[in-house]
Amino acid sequence: MLRRIAAQLHDAIKEVPDVSEVKMIGGQRRQVRVVLDAMKMAAYNVAPATIVPMLTRANSQSMSGDFASENKGFLVETGAFLETRMPLVTSW
Repeated sequence: MLRRIAAQLHDAIKEVPDVSEVKMIGGQRRQVRVVLDAMKMAAYNVAPATIVPMLTRANSQSMSGDFASENKGFLVETGAFLETRMPLVTSW
């Protein structure tokens, strides 16, 4: 719970003008438990090994670059972390 509050504060501080870097150290990271439905996966011909890369791509954020404008520097981050439960996509 403390790490979640710190993460919210981290995001708020990053929005403050002239803040160059915010870093969280310590605390337990959130974990995601994935329960696979073998019957649904078989129905869509999806192998369990294909799920891990999909989750990794869906749960990543990275620095994509930076730029300067009006004597200010900006860092660009892309991607997002998992926030909600994702049901099996039925449009495969």
